[in-house]
Amino acid sequence: MPIHTVVQGDQLSSIAEKYGFRKVASIWDDPNNADLKAKRKAHILFPGDEVFIPEKQRRIETRPTGDTHIFRVPAEKLKLKLAILDVNGIPRANLDCTLAVEGQTAPITTGDDGTILREIPKTARKGKLVLPDMEISLMIGHLDPVE
Repeated sequence: MPIHTVVQGDQLSSIAEKYGFRKVASIWDDPNNADLKAKRKAHILFPGDEVFIPEKQRRIETRPTGDTHIFRVPAEKLKLKLAILDVNGIPRANLDCTLAVEGQTAPITTGDDGTILREIPKTARKGKLVLPDMEISLMIGHLDPVE
């Protein structure tokens, strides 16, 4: 049962992916992470934080041989949410822009509240948001908790 020491850019989805867990709750809800969970949010970890990695639980399904069986494995998605505001803090609503994350580029439009929400790979670390008047580099997982 290893301990993962968080480095800059880590977030719980990438840690879960690294250790072969499909759900972040399998790690985050482990009793050995209770102190860290009380101190932090799952996706805002600080370099040096220690995350306990539990043993994976094997699940056994018994089915008769000779039949066809369908197994569905649930997988969580990771979503990036950004709020685009002007210098006065007013949302930039219905703004056409382009979001590029880990080689995936897509046109996207901000909502009425200036936000965008996009599914991204769990291991994503870098991206770029291109607005009509500027480009913004994104360092995913680099938001440190306020202390």
